[in-house]
Amino acid sequence: MTFAEALKKVRRDKRLSKYRLAKECGVSWLTVNDWEKGRKLPSFPNTIKLFRLFPELMDLLGGDGDGKARKKR
Repeated sequence: MTFAEALKKVRRDKRLSKYRLAKECGVSWLTVNDWEKGRKLPSFPNTIKLFRLFPELMDLLGGDGDGKARKKR
Protein backbone atom coordinates (compact mmCIF):
# COMPACT_ATOMS: atom_id res chain seq x y z
CA MET A 1 0.00 0.00 0.00
CA THR A 2 1.35 3.43 -0.88
CA PHE A 3 1.57 6.30 1.58
CA ALA A 4 -1.21 8.10 -0.34
CA GLU A 5 -3.55 5.09 -0.16
CA ALA A 6 -2.82 4.49 3.52
CA LEU A 7 -3.38 8.12 4.46
CA LYS A 8 -6.69 8.25 2.61
CA LYS A 9 -7.83 5.02 4.27
CA VAL A 10 -7.03 6.06 7.84
CA ARG A 11 -8.49 9.54 7.34
CA ARG A 12 -11.74 8.06 6.05
CA ASP A 13 -11.81 5.38 8.77
CA LYS A 14 -11.59 8.15 11.38
CA ARG A 15 -14.32 10.10 9.53
CA LEU A 16 -12.06 13.11 9.27
CA SER A 17 -12.51 15.56 6.41
CA LYS A 18 -9.59 16.74 4.29
CA TYR A 19 -10.30 20.23 5.62
CA ARG A 20 -10.08 19.10 9.27
CA LEU A 21 -6.89 17.14 8.66
CA ALA A 22 -5.40 20.13 6.88
CA LYS A 23 -6.24 22.34 9.85
CA GLU A 24 -4.55 19.87 12.23
CA CYS A 25 -1.38 19.93 10.10
CA GLY A 26 -1.42 23.66 9.34
CA VAL A 27 -1.75 23.21 5.57
CA SER A 28 -4.51 23.75 3.01
CA TRP A 29 -7.00 21.03 2.14
CA LEU A 30 -5.53 21.08 -1.35
CA THR A 31 -2.21 19.99 0.11
CA VAL A 32 -3.91 17.07 1.85
CA ASN A 33 -5.57 16.27 -1.48
CA ASP A 34 -2.12 16.22 -3.15
CA TRP A 35 -0.82 13.87 -0.45
CA GLU A 36 -3.74 11.49 -1.00
CA LYS A 37 -3.37 11.58 -4.78
CA GLY A 38 0.36 10.85 -4.49
CA ARG A 39 1.37 14.14 -6.11
CA LYS A 40 3.33 15.31 -3.05
CA LEU A 41 4.69 13.86 0.14
CA PRO A 42 4.27 15.67 3.45
CA SER A 43 7.24 17.44 4.97
CA PHE A 44 9.02 15.69 7.82
CA PRO A 45 7.21 17.71 10.54
CA ASN A 46 3.86 16.97 8.89
CA THR A 47 4.74 13.29 8.56
CA ILE A 48 5.35 13.19 12.32
CA LYS A 49 1.99 14.91 12.92
CA LEU A 50 0.27 12.35 10.70
CA PHE A 51 1.84 9.41 12.54
CA ARG A 52 0.76 10.94 15.87
CA LEU A 53 -2.79 11.47 14.62
CA PHE A 54 -2.97 8.06 12.96
CA PRO A 55 -0.72 5.50 14.72
CA GLU A 56 -2.23 2.77 12.54
CA LEU A 57 -0.68 4.46 9.50
CA MET A 58 2.64 2.84 10.40
CA ASP A 59 1.04 -0.61 10.36
CA LEU A 60 -0.54 -0.03 6.96
CA LEU A 61 2.84 0.99 5.57
CA GLY A 62 4.47 -2.17 6.93
CA GLY A 63 6.61 -0.58 9.63
CA ASP A 64 6.79 -1.58 13.25
CA GLY A 65 7.90 1.73 14.67
CA ASP A 66 11.63 1.02 14.84
CA GLY A 67 12.44 1.73 11.20
CA LYS A 68 12.45 -1.92 10.15
CA ALA A 69 9.83 -3.54 7.96
CA ARG A 70 7.76 -6.27 9.59
CA LYS A 71 8.44 -9.80 8.56
CA LYS A 72 5.48 -11.66 7.13
CA ARG A 73 4.69 -14.81 9.03
